[in-house]
Parts: sequence; structure tokens; C-alpha cells
Amino acid sequence: MKRFDTHFRSFGAWTARSSTLALGAAIAFAAIAAGCGSAISSAEPFGSTGDTGSGTTGAGGGTTGQGGGTTGQGGAAAAEGVPCDVAAVFASACNSCHGANLSGGAPVRLVTYAELTAPSAIDGKTETERSIARMQAGTMPPGGGAPAGEIATLQAWVDDGFQKGSCGGAGGAGAGGAAPDPFAAAPQCSSGNTWKGGASNDMAPGRACNQCHNQQGEGPVMTIAGTVYPTAHEPNNCYAADVTGAVVEVTGADGQKFDLTVNPSSGNFRSHNSQSIKKPYTAKVKYQGRERIMVAAQSEGDCNLCHTQDGTQGAPGRVLLP
Repeated sequence: MKRFDTHFRSFGAWTARSSTLALGAAIAFAAIAAGCGSAISSAEPFGSTGDTGSGTTGAGGGTTGQGGGTTGQGGAAAAEGVPCDVAAVFASACNSCHGANLSGGAPVRLVTYAELTAPSAIDGKTETERSIARMQAGTMPPGGGAPAGEIATLQAWVDDGFQKGSCGGAGGAGAGGAAPDPFAAAPQCSSGNTWKGGASNDMAPGRACNQCHNQQGEGPVMTIAGTVYPTAHEPNNCYAADVTGAVVEVTGADGQKFDLTVNPSSGNFRSHNSQSIKKPYTAKVKYQGRERIMVAAQSEGDCNLCHTQDGTQGAPGRVLLP
């Protein structure tokens, strides 16, 4: 296996998911067409490969006796959302695209109790039951569906009659401790440091490498190049923070996989023509046991053309860590 960089989940919407070992937007990466078109999962973003999701969804309380004596759900009075284990599955597997702010061509939100129990326009079953069917079929999250443990969590909720809990409440993303939409974050330079000039592997993070090299008539043209960031709307020339260990896994049209290492000092990743990545390719970002998957195959290799600070051509923002 060889390597390149992380939205990498398009790049349009990517789906984020967690793994029991270690990913891409719903990008954000979500499902997209060739070029910069939109369309990723995570969620949409993409399902989790672990049994309990990403683990970032809170339990909305947990003190025995508060709000009516319910332990771990923040009290009976707070039980207006969904159970926290259910919210965790949707947060890790679906909400990159099906979040409070839809991305990647996702048609419905899957955040609140009302949204998850509403009848699907496709077959009349609830959106949760529809989600289970897509997960079992391997079509959602993109890249192979969700693991059996996550599917079992959702099915148990259905079988139990859609009992309410304290996460993902009526207030939308973030209510009751549910994971917020990462693409709703305010713009920031997470590291506080910016590129001041000079040629190196860390030069011009966030900018479209091949476009710049072609315009300047110097520098190599790369098969794939981009920048992975910890937040969704970082400005050009900002060095990424906290990306050490991140890898962008690219799978060519011929099935060959390449691991592109993300430079820990900048977030940049790249692959040269000699690596022979066959387009269209798919990609995902892997980091600390989690994944963010690019939903649709992509032919454009200059990732930051679409994954700009605000996102263009269907991308919701930067190539984002899962």
C-alpha cells in the first residue's frame, strides 16, 4: 500500500466513521460525481466500523436522581430526543451529510427524534428502518455499509418501539449531547501559524497545488494533492494542527490502494504520477481509529480546488479529519 492526504471525503461531502482498530464528506467527505461535483456519505457521512460509533456523543447527563431519577440519560424530563447509543451511530455514520446542514446531495436530515421516526418518502417505513436496510445492503454509508454492531443498535431501538432518550433532541444537531455538525464550525486557523513562503512539502497549505504550479510554470504536477485539516473552514496558507498520524487512503479504478501520508507539520498530502493511481478513484481519511470516506469516485486530483475554506462545486469545506 502506498499514501496521500485526507473531504481528500470528493471531494464533496464525506462520511465519518470509527473503527475498532483505526478510514473520508461527507469529506465532510459525501457522494460525488467525477470532477468536483457533490455527493458524499458521513454520514455522511459514513458509517462507523466500530460497535459503538465514534464515541464523541455524550450521554446527556448521567447523574442518578437528576430530572426524575434516570441514570445516564440526563433524567426522565430530558428524554425528548433519541437514546445516546443510537445518536452515536447516526453521528458517526450519517450526519456528515444527513446532519443539521445537509451536504453531498443528502435529501433528508437524520438528527432529531422526529426526523428518525418520520416515514420515508420511498417506502413508507421510518427513516431509521430505511437506514438499516441501506446499511445492511452495503450502500450506506458509502464504502460498504455499517458494521453489524451498529446495525444491531438501531434494530434494537426499532424493536423497542422507538423509546426516547436524551441525545439528538428536538433542538437539532448538538441537542442533548449529540455530536454537532462539523461543517457548522466557524472559520479559524487551528494552528495559529501560516506559511510565509519558500518551497517545501509544507508550502501553501489549503491552496490548489496543481493550479498554482501550472499558473507559475514551475513545480511538479501531482496525480493527487491536497490538505487535511482538523476543522472545516480553515483559511489558505494556514498550517493544520493535530494531524499527526493521519493517512489518506486512495483506491484507484483498478482496485489498487495507495496510502498517502499527511505531513504532520502542515496537513499537506500528495501523490506523483509515478504512483500510477488510475482514475476515477475513491478516497478516505484515516485517523486514530476513525475514517471519513469520499462517497463517489473522483477524477479531479487537485483536491483543494473544491475543498476551499468555504467549499465549492459541492464540497462543504476543507478535507476534514474524521
